[in-house]
Amino acid sequence: VCVTGGEPLLYPSVGDFLARIREMGYLVKLDTNGTLPECLAPLLAASCVDYVAMDVKSSPAGYRKAVGVAVDTDKIMQSLSLIRNSGIAHEFRTTVVKGIHTEEDVVEMAKLVGDSPYFLQGFIDSGDLIDGGALSAFTKEEMTAMRDKARQFAPQCELRGV
Repeated sequence: VCVTGGEPLLYPSVGDFLARIREMGYLVKLDTNGTLPECLAPLLAASCVDYVAMDVKSSPAGYRKAVGVAVDTDKIMQSLSLIRNSGIAHEFRTTVVKGIHTEEDVVEMAKLVGDSPYFLQGFIDSGDLIDGGALSAFTKEEMTAMRDKARQFAPQCELRGV
């Protein structure tokens, strides 16, 4: 069972919910944006999840631009560390968007995820964006070049949806 959102850790009863799913014999995958390490830590410690996927929206310097609001990047770093050191299967992923991300952002994110599985995901414009055409997808060649640079710091970096 994949528990996703929005941000599922916003719900105070998420731990009880995950425990009930596990009691039913199902495996649990948790998707998180990493903004609530104080909620994530007890779930990891209690082995409530079998797999964690965290969206890394940008490098610390680029987070506000990527999400559109101020974010406590220290909390993002705490969540990255908790997940990396949990012993629980996990992945980190970033949807890379031209107009938001740079190659330097991707390299900085790769440094943060280190030897964990890391996916650079292709952006798909739904046609419903209010950006006035400022956002677009990187080409496959550009994504491949970013992946290759990221692999210097995150050897398990792969492309997804490209």
